[in-house]
Amino acid sequence: MNRAVNRQQVIPAPEFTRTPLFSSDTACIADVRCRGECRHRSAEEYTAEAQLIFPYHGMFIRHLGSAASVADANQVLFFGADEMHQVSHPVSGGDSCIVMTLPESVLSELAGTDFYDETTRRFRTRERNLEPSAQALRSVLLRRLMTDTSSTLEAESISLALATMAFASLPRTQHRPTLSKRHLINRVKLFLAESMSKKISLSEIGRKVGASPVYLTQIFSELEGVPLYRYHLRLRLAQSLLRLPEQKDLSALAQDLGFSSHSQFTTMFGQTFGLAPRAFMQQAGREDIRELLKILKAVPTST
Repeated sequence: MNRAVNRQQVIPAPEFTRTPLFSSDTACIADVRCRGECRHRSAEEYTAEAQLIFPYHGMFIRHLGSAASVADANQVLFFGADEMHQVSHPVSGGDSCIVMTLPESVLSELAGTDFYDETTRRFRTRERNLEPSAQALRSVLLRRLMTDTSSTLEAESISLALATMAFASLPRTQHRPTLSKRHLINRVKLFLAESMSKKISLSEIGRKVGASPVYLTQIFSELEGVPLYRYHLRLRLAQSLLRLPEQKDLSALAQDLGFSSHSQFTTMFGQTFGLAPRAFMQQAGREDIRELLKILKAVPTST
């Protein structure tokens, strides 16, 4: 006798999800997540409108021809309208990003001609480092939108403040970096992404990327405008911003992120963001966050 067997169809999770968080005439914000299963270059893709991409978890590489940009929590990327690019995920874990779309009039006013070409709707800069104050503001915006605790006026104000930080004037560099130097720095960033919570040394990084510790520190500071150790610290602190709302044990969090103690983590957090972790969360959770914005604006740049 034949027996029918019912099998439940297994539908694989989508590689890419986009969740709208906020939309108004001033700004549109979405939470975009990718599982990162595409280790090599993806098919070509583009966005119909110019966008600001704020990675807050994981990392990916954006390829524009022979140029490559490492996107991690220390960066903001600028995607021009109809600008064809490819994406790869050499480090497992995928990525999560805030995607900000601004009307042309707002974008032109905030970015100015130094950053944005209205005719082509393309940015003159592909990526840049975010200052700690912008990283903190990014986490506040994401949290308040995801928990639906932000009014329209507040969401617009925080979005514009974050965009303003992204478009802040860049320091002039004396020399355009060579392709080999850019590739070297990208390899360093990939290694840092793989070693987020590990205690690593310059010698270890140098052996991994094929450069001496002296040359490595010089080139990294020259191209990124921040010492290598500080870049690594910012990556770890950016993860702490993401995990703090649900983290009750700061000692466990400090250990997970590679800090030697609760005290060291609290000190570094306070020096970077202007408030100790618990105080930061209290300010971020208040109905009126003007005091937090004032504190973040006072945080020294390149700390």
